[in-house]
Amino acid sequence: GIIIGALGVLDDITTAQSATVQEIHRADSSLSTTELYKRGSSVGREHIASLVNTLALAYVGASLPVMLIFTKVDFPLWVTLNSEFLVEEIMRTLVGSIALILAVPITTYLAAVVFGKEPVRPGEAGPSHHGHSH
Repeated sequence: GIIIGALGVLDDITTAQSATVQEIHRADSSLSTTELYKRGSSVGREHIASLVNTLALAYVGASLPVMLIFTKVDFPLWVTLNSEFLVEEIMRTLVGSIALILAVPITTYLAAVVFGKEPVRPGEAGPSHHGHSH
């Protein structure tokens, strides 16, 4: 369940990172693979922060009904804190966050290597492309 829960976010971040590096390359095809990686990583760090928050909020939202039940039942705080549902949600968030943190540099590196070797084709945006043909 933890892996399946993180797959959607991983799909989102890896696709976005690849597209980001490709667009950076299209904007300036003279950038080296290293420079593509650095610029893509800068954007990727922002993606990580955003998606970790999204992941945590999604898991908390999904478990909200169970949390509400625990607040209505008169359990001691230590029982609630040690309950399986709470630990499971924390673990889901941690595992998903670690996967995101690892996915960004790996995806950025692979995209920089692939797109860094790819020439910008005519008709694609580049430094001197105006966005329309004459």
